[in-house]
This record gives sequence, structure tokens and C-alpha cells, in this order.
Amino acid sequence: MSNEIREKTYNLAFDYNQTYLDENDKRRAILERIVNKLGLGCQLDGSVYFEFGSNTVIGKNFHAGNNFSVMDKTDVMIGDDCDFGANVTISTEMMDLTQGFAQKAVYIGNGCKIGTNVMICGGVCIGDGCVIGSGSVVVSDMPPGSCGCGNPCRVVGTLKNAEIIGHRK
Repeated sequence: MSNEIREKTYNLAFDYNQTYLDENDKRRAILERIVNKLGLGCQLDGSVYFEFGSNTVIGKNFHAGNNFSVMDKTDVMIGDDCDFGANVTISTEMMDLTQGFAQKAVYIGNGCKIGTNVMICGGVCIGDGCVIGSGSVVVSDMPPGSCGCGNPCRVVGTLKNAEIIGHRK
């Protein structure tokens, strides 16, 4: 991807970050110029950063807290009705110890809840309805309806009827 696209996206994110939270129309118009597709009813609080933006698709009714960052050198897909806490970072870039950096897409399903200070790494698929605990580093796929946490993030339970059912040994 070109440096021109990156620079344009950086400048648009800067403009977005200078707006007030209640300037909904202005904020949406800027986001629509940054990302490939933006669903209805999206709210991104505070500051945002996108590396390219053109590789990112965000579903409807999405919410992200302060300091939402997306390093999208390849595809990032975020489903409908997702809620992210503050300081969530998504990066499609992965370090392969034998081949250097590689770009791998990130898919986040519908209805996912992502806690504060979560890092989602390239090549990860987070299934529909997952909950990821604060401070987690997601480096592998999370099955639909699972609850995960930790560094690295691992499944610690499943969600059934909005209750967490832990896997105990």
C-alpha cells in the first residue's frame, strides 16, 4: 500500500480526533472517508488511528472506547453489534521468526465484546458472540460463544444464555 494512502488516513484520523463527541455527523463523515465500509449506528469515542483504513470494514452498531487503533495492511472485518473497550489494538502484521513480517487478515464476528487494553493479532478469527477479557493478547482463533482471556488469550469458558460457564479440570 502506498505512503500517500497512509498519509491521507493519518490526516483524516487527526481531523477526527479534533472533533467533539457530540459532532456525530462530522465524525461519521470523516470515518466514511477512512474505512472501506462503515455500518449504521457506529460510535468511536475519543481518539482513533488507522494505518490505511481502506482495508477495514466495520459492521452496524459498533462501539469502541478511547484510543482504538487498527494497523490494517490487509483485511480487518468487524461484525455487527460489537462493543470494544478503550485501548483496543488490531494489527494484521505478524512476525514469523523464519520469514520476517507477514500480513494476515483479522475477522471479528457479530456480537463480540472486547475488553480494555486488548491486542488482536493478525490471522485471528474471533467467532460470533465471543467475550475477550481486558488485557488479553489474542494470537489464535476463538470459537463462537467463547469467553477468553490472558496473554496469550485462551478459552476459559463458554457463553450460554448470557452466563459464563467455566471449563474446570
